[in-house]
Parts: sequence; structure tokens; C-alpha cells
Amino acid sequence: MALQPVRLADYRPYPYVIDTIALDIALDADETIVRATLSVRRRGAAAEPLVLDGKNLQLRQLRLNGAELPADGFVATPDRLEIMAPPAEFTLETEVAIHPARNQSGKGLFWHTNRLITHCEAEGFRRITYFPDRPDVLATYTVRLEADRQAFPLLLSNGIPMESGEAGQRHWTLWRDPFPKPSYIFAVMAGRFETLRDHFTTAEGQEVSLAIHAEPGEAARCAFAMDSLKAAFRWDERVFGLSCDLPVYNVVALPAYAGAQENKGLNLFGADGIIADPAITTDEDFALIRRIIGHEYFHNWTGNRVTCRDWFQLSLKEGLTRLRDQLFMEDELEPGTYRIEQVKTLRRNQFPEDDGPAAHPVQPAEFVEIENFYTATIYEKGAELLRMLRTLVGAERFVAAIRAYLVRFDGQAVTIDDLFDTIEREADVDLAQFRRWLHQPGRPTVTVAREYDPERREARFTFSQRLPVNGEPGQPLHIPIAFALFDPQGGHFGKPLLIELRDWSQTLVIADLPRAPVPSILRQFSAPVSLEADLSDEELMHLAVADDDAFVAWNSAQQLFTRGVRELALEQPAAMDALVPPAMVEIARRLLADARRAPGLTALRLSLPDEPALSEGLDRIPLDSHMAARNAIRRAIGRALADPIHSLYEQLSAIDPLDLSAPAMSGRNLRSVLLDFRLAAGDEKGVSACLAQIEEGPSFTEAFEALCLLGHCDRPERQAAFEAFHHRYRDQPLVVDKWFKAYALSRATGVIDEIIALEGHSAFDISNTSRAVAYYGSLFRQNRVAFHDASGKGYRFLADRLLMMDQMGRGHPAFFMAQIDQWRRHDEPRQTLMREQLQRIAGTSGISRSLDEVVNRSLG
Repeated sequence: MALQPVRLADYRPYPYVIDTIALDIALDADETIVRATLSVRRRGAAAEPLVLDGKNLQLRQLRLNGAELPADGFVATPDRLEIMAPPAEFTLETEVAIHPARNQSGKGLFWHTNRLITHCEAEGFRRITYFPDRPDVLATYTVRLEADRQAFPLLLSNGIPMESGEAGQRHWTLWRDPFPKPSYIFAVMAGRFETLRDHFTTAEGQEVSLAIHAEPGEAARCAFAMDSLKAAFRWDERVFGLSCDLPVYNVVALPAYAGAQENKGLNLFGADGIIADPAITTDEDFALIRRIIGHEYFHNWTGNRVTCRDWFQLSLKEGLTRLRDQLFMEDELEPGTYRIEQVKTLRRNQFPEDDGPAAHPVQPAEFVEIENFYTATIYEKGAELLRMLRTLVGAERFVAAIRAYLVRFDGQAVTIDDLFDTIEREADVDLAQFRRWLHQPGRPTVTVAREYDPERREARFTFSQRLPVNGEPGQPLHIPIAFALFDPQGGHFGKPLLIELRDWSQTLVIADLPRAPVPSILRQFSAPVSLEADLSDEELMHLAVADDDAFVAWNSAQQLFTRGVRELALEQPAAMDALVPPAMVEIARRLLADARRAPGLTALRLSLPDEPALSEGLDRIPLDSHMAARNAIRRAIGRALADPIHSLYEQLSAIDPLDLSAPAMSGRNLRSVLLDFRLAAGDEKGVSACLAQIEEGPSFTEAFEALCLLGHCDRPERQAAFEAFHHRYRDQPLVVDKWFKAYALSRATGVIDEIIALEGHSAFDISNTSRAVAYYGSLFRQNRVAFHDASGKGYRFLADRLLMMDQMGRGHPAFFMAQIDQWRRHDEPRQTLMREQLQRIAGTSGISRSLDEVVNRSLG
């Protein structure tokens, strides 16, 4: 039977207003008692039943205005409570029992590492008490938490602690959140922690007490996270004029937990999103910690104070907040190189969604299960749409429009259209055509054709757009294209331009050009499109070295390398080493010569593109030939440029391992790229350098990167290096997570058996969600080689684990299906092997709606 979807067209406002909710929660791992008191009033004149959501609840008491209801006055099941004929205004009291220790879903209230924690987004609150669990029902919350004071010495919820006390072996704390909020950002945390405290004074002079609660013994390692939180506070005040609105702000670092929660005034993170120490934390991790702390705090305004009317508006909060965290990090790091990292993430995670059966617009018209709706399209592409608006109206007017939106809709649940209407009004711009982006699945392709007339000294550029075939014929989108012209002899021709492509095709004529210019197109990646521009190898080399736009410089090198890989992939593998296009070595030579000026950009430009970028725009993914060609080019560069690579590698060894500045991080990144070329070339001294880097550093970043690089090599030292690394860090859980990740990313020949066997390692525990995500996610989502082992073992392993996690009640199967969703684009027998595993899952009786949805969508 076909699954019935939830449709945007069916949205209706909830017929009742819940002004306040008072919760009295007697916490216990085995049985928690939740007493809820709701102040309710009818929204309209007509009487309707009051319907409240639940999930696995045991109703113990029910009262309306203090009196028990007659048996025919309500219908109660573990998953629903319906009051037949309530008055226009009333108080509803319920008492339910829930069982956190039995709850393996990771939603609602559950037992985790000897603590009780909640996760309510998107529909987890219904597992705690009966309530209209939808984002457009906003109420003010008062929460009394009571628990055994030895087992749970710290009791946290949203808002401000008002009172506390003791009663025998138990104690209690009363919390009040003065701001109306939806149920999905309700939170409770109870357990034993060590706390790092600090304070922040807002621009208005309000003192905010800051606290980060972590595993005992880990508080000192929260200092960087605390600094990041304060940096996010300062940035939001400086850029958007937004201050923290609570006098208390709590953050919790949870061991063995994956994810982050934006709950009002009580952010919850996995420990890897908080704990930082140069001895166990990579440069990439430091940047990630800063970003996700910023992201969850920025939700305080874009998501919490102004929230979503329904889940079809999810990108309203996630796309906007993702853009805000990107802008924050661009100010914290090198903006050009950080923008490249954003684009790499988009192309790696979101572009494949566009190209496969999971393609959907930023605002879909329907879904089956909301947990499958938290996608790269909603987050990353949603952010790109708002970045395009920022480009079109200007940064200053964009900020003014966001501020006006937050003022106008404070305390409300609104729509994406409300945001766009505000931008239209505040920036005096017509967005009617631009709104098509919200409803268009897939990715447009922009082509650029050009002519130069030497007699007229003018160039003609014709910009065209085409949309992916997704059923209904589309209409042209409004696409901002940042554009500049370079003189092939050096410098710019004129000033950069912003082309607004609104038609299927538009022509731009530029006069007074003494020579044919080299076009720099899509500067700063001004739109999330695929670009087709017939630039020569020499023009791409010129842009890669000379363009002052970091994205175009990087993208030009990527285009040239991609061209080389695709050309070489047409040859037989045995002949590839002798047939590497000369342009591959030449571009690397030019980039190395420029390395000292811009090490971060050079590291990115020198890194060869990988799947899925190599197959972007292709109907088929020639995986084996692409990988063979890519490796041949790596070998050719490593051998031809061995001396300058070795020399620069040694020069970069002088970087202070404790220096976390952007230049220092860039230097370490470049050093890893150079080491990769040395390993590819078969340089024995390079292997020795790699082993020394793993064993001695000089920084943890370089040690871990070296381990990852060696993991791809068919070398006898590989296994011993992994074992020694694990032995050295076996008492550091976050490093052990990374060790599983590095192993699961290995591309060594035939490594799939080793990776699967790793599940039996004594350090692996599937209930440790951070470790499970590191291991399974790395193989199923990111390992483009081992997962696609010709035996099909990777596909069977994925199917087995999806079924197992589904039986455990773990959600989000779509997260692990990024690669198998592309099964139609692969060769035989891979295509058949993947389809068979998808069919096996689909044919399994009793699978969840969530898994059913994503598997049958993939099968089509």
C-alpha cells in the first residue's frame, strides 16, 4: 500500500491556542512521570475536538478544569488524546508515564551515558506528554524537574532557573522560559557533569551567565568552545544587531552522541562539537566546533524567536541560519578559502541529491516522514538561495531586511514567503521570478558562449540556462552571475559585473577590448548551478593562478584537472601513466610556484577533484576508470615535481603546532596535500615522512591526516600504523571515533573486508552514536571506492545495517543512502547489485515508514 504523504496544500492552523504549559517531571530512568497543565482557548467560534499527539504514552490521569472527564468525553491511546467537546477556554491536566531506558529511538526523553536527555526536533515532544506537537503552536513553558540528587545532581531545562530545593534523597529545580516557543525546542538534561563557567555582557549591558557542562574531567577542554560561543555573541551583535535575550545560557557536551540541538537557552552537542585540545583535535575540528556553536546560537533568533509555521518551511530556519554561520566563519577565517570549502560541501552532498531520485526543491510540496526532510537541499541549497538574494540586493540591505523580518514576526511561526515578502519590501526588489527557485527540484545549468571581433574590439557573451528534466516543463530562473574579464597579458579589463540572467538566453556585449578577454564566471560561486564554458587549458591555467577571486581560481584548477581525468579515463589503465596530459603537471608546477603567497588557496587548488565532482553532469559514473586516471595524474605530478614538492614540504614543517591562525592552518593543509603527492609517487622517503608524521606529529592534525593518507595506500606499513595509532589514543574516545572514520574511508585494494570486520572491534559499540556515525557514515556516504567494491559486499552491509537500525528504532536512513541512491548511474554489475539490496529492504515486512519512503523513492 502506498504511503500517504503530508501535503503543504493541506495545512490548516491548529484550532486551539496553548498559552502556557506547566510541566512537573519526576525523572527516573526506568519510569518517569510527567504531569502537564495546559491553558487552552479555542481559536475560532466553532467547537472542534481537541486532538493532542502522543507516542508510546501511558495515560494515568486526565482532568479538564479540575474535574475528571466521563468515559465518553475523550478517546485516549498511547499515540493520541482526543477531547470531544471542550469549552471555549479551559485548563487540561494530564499525567503520563514514560520509560526512558527502553527508548532506543534517540527522540523524546531517553537514557544516554547515565544521563537523561531529550531530543524533540521534529516530533519528539509527543514522546514526553500529550501535546499538539507541531511548530505553529507556541506556548510559554514552566518546568519543574525532580530527581535523585546523587544520580542527577544537575537538572537543566530551557530559560531561567527560578527556584530549587531538596526533599529527602531527591531534589528539584524550577525553570521558566519567558519566550513562547514551539515544542521541538523544549529540552531537559539531567545527570552528572563538570562545568566551565564564564559571562558575557551584551551591547545593551545585560550580563549573561554562560555555562558549558561536560563529562567530569573535560571542563578544561571546553575553553575553545566557550571562546567560540562568545565570538558568536559578538558577531551577531556586530553584524545583525542581535543580542542574547536570556540572562542564562547553557551548553551541554554529551559523550557518545552525534548531533547538535538549538533548544532555547540550552544547546546540546555531541562532545566532538565542544571538546577541543590541540593534542586530540584537528584544525578541521576546531573550525567545525566554532561553526556549529555559532549555528546553534544563531538559531536563537532565526528559528527560536521566529520559527516555522509548518515543516515545509524548514529551510526558513535552517537555510537562513546556515547562511549566517557561513558568514560568521568567513569573518573568522580566510573568506575566499572558506567559501571554497562551502562549495565543496555543496557539490559533495547536495549536488548528488539534485542528480538522483532524492531530488526535491527547497520547499517541497509533500513528504512522508519529516526525519527524511533534513537534507543538504534544505540546509545547503537553502543557504545558497538566500546568499543569492544577498548578492542581488547588497549585504547592507539584506541585513536590514532580516532585522525587519525578525522585528515584525517576533514570537510567531511564519513562512518562507513571509521572509521573501519582507526582503521585497525592505530592499525594494521584485522577487516574483526568483521565488521559482523554491519550487524547482534539481539544478540548472548555465552555458556561456563567446565571440571576439578584433576589428570592432568587442566581445559578445551569450548566457543561457537550462533546467533539469523533472516532469513539468519549468520557467527560467533569476540567476545572479558575478562576472569579470581578464587581460591574458595581465590585469583586469574593466570592473567586475553582476549579470542577472532572467531569460532562457541573454547576450552581453562589451566594447573597447584590445584583445580577446579571459572570462571569470560565477565569481564567489554566485549561484548554485552547473557551469559550461568552453575555456581552453591555457585560459583555465591563467585563471587558476591569476584570478583574484578565490572560487574561480580554485574552480578553474578543478575544471582543468577534471578535464584531464575524463580524457585519461578513456584509455586502458595500463597505459595511463604514459598518457597523462602535460597540462596536469604544468598547472601543478605553476600553482607550486605561487604557494608561498597563498598556501591555503594553493592547497585547495592542488587537490585533485574526486567523486562525485568528477561525474557532475554525466549520465554514468565511470568509477573505476575515473579513479585509475586520478591516481595516474597524482603519480605523474608527484614524480615530475618531486624536488619542489619535497622542498616546500620541509619548509612548512616550521609551523607552530599550537598556532590556530588561518595562515598556520593553511600551511598544515598544504603540507598534507604535498605528502599525498609524495605517497602517490611511491617515494620511499615520503612513506618514511608519513610514518614519522603519524608517530611524532608535529601536530595532531598532521598525524591524523598522515594516517588517513597512508590508509589509502597498498603498503605493508598500513595495518601496523593503524594498530599503533589506536593503541596510543585508546583512552581518548573522540580520537577513537576519528580512527574508525579514517579506517572506514580507506581506499586500499580489497579493503572492504577489513572495514566490515572493524564492526567486531572491541572499541565499537553501535549504541555509541558518534562512533556509529563516524564508522557507518564514512563508509556508506563518503568512501567512493570501498563501498563500491565489485563484490557488492558494501551494498549488502548497508542493507543489513539499515534493517538493523530500523528494527532498533533509529531514524534518518536517508543519511546513509547518499551513494546507493545513485545506483542507476553506475555500471553493471554494480547497478544490479545495488538494486537487489534495495529490493531486499523494500520486501522486508514491518519496516518503518521512514525506511520504506527512502528505499522505494530510490527504486522509483
